[in-house]
Amino acid sequence: MKKMLKILSKFLFAASIVFVSSCEEITMENIDEQTLLDPEQWSLEMENLPLENLVSIHEIIKYRRGEDNELMMPSSFEGDVCVNNKQLLDSTEIKSVKKLPVPDEDTFNLQLDLTDRGRKRWIGLSIAHKGEQLAFAIDGTVYRRFVPRQIYDDTTTSIIIDGPFDKITAEKLEKFSRPNFRRVGRK
Repeated sequence: MKKMLKILSKFLFAASIVFVSSCEEITMENIDEQTLLDPEQWSLEMENLPLENLVSIHEIIKYRRGEDNELMMPSSFEGDVCVNNKQLLDSTEIKSVKKLPVPDEDTFNLQLDLTDRGRKRWIGLSIAHKGEQLAFAIDGTVYRRFVPRQIYDDTTTSIIIDGPFDKITAEKLEKFSRPNFRRVGRK
């Protein structure tokens, strides 16, 4: 009996190694678009994946004062940028992102579809920071600086972030915006 249990345990161990090695690791990159958009296809395993391509918009601090709200954030194209660590807008308020091609260029602008709360926050930040540059961050890294466009009516829920955004970045933001909002957004 002991010999049979020993053989069975070795067999189960070997079978589990073969099974685990044959399974492809699930990441946000290898999940197809339909699965990302269809809530019925989400599994518990997918819900626990790390969040990717989260967007945040921050005020840029030109002259550091050494206060607690200041944060040195790494940047993609320049040295560290000092920003206010309180986000003006983030992925919890962005329902979806759509890439908009810039005419005669290989770059894109972004159209962000906002929640009602996000729209109100955008109106407030665009008035308070009119003509100022803000930091557009992806996963805690400043991707670029931009000047916010103002919206003038109570019905607009989409805003435009002027590029340039390269094709790969724009496509990733477009692909991950809905699943990110599904996971972190304010309902």
